[in-house]
Amino acid sequence: MTGILSACSTTDNEDLVRFVSESNNITHSPIAPLPLVAPYVPNRYLAFSLVDPFKPRALGLPPPYLQGVASGKNQNRRREPLENYPIESLKMVGVIKQKEIFAYVKTPDNNFFLVKRGGYLGKNYGHILQVTETAIKFKEWVEDNNGNWEEQAKQLLLEEE
Repeated sequence: MTGILSACSTTDNEDLVRFVSESNNITHSPIAPLPLVAPYVPNRYLAFSLVDPFKPRALGLPPPYLQGVASGKNQNRRREPLENYPIESLKMVGVIKQKEIFAYVKTPDNNFFLVKRGGYLGKNYGHILQVTETAIKFKEWVEDNNGNWEEQAKQLLLEEE
């Protein structure tokens, strides 16, 4: 039994003692100080004069086009295919002269439509006033931020591809 106890009492831990002594001699680099935190500066909200997107707007009167004021027959007329596209997506790509001037308009899905004076285009009730060799002149009703409708004269210029 003494043989078993003597075997346990002899320890061979020289490598552990050497590791601890070497670890104590290693110089460690100092820890970098924490970065300074800038003091909080509140930011003033200056957009009180802008339209609040989460507040329902007061609806103004619909444009005269919808009231049938612009032309008595316009109230119940059938919508034309080009009224399904925003003006920005339409391109004037050609002109044909017969008794009057017709213009070819290309849609984003590569369809072509022939338009003339008196026709309609765009989602904002665009009414074609004149077709020339270089442009389609029209007026459209645009709603501003306050819900008021105003008429704007615009043109769609001929684009060469």
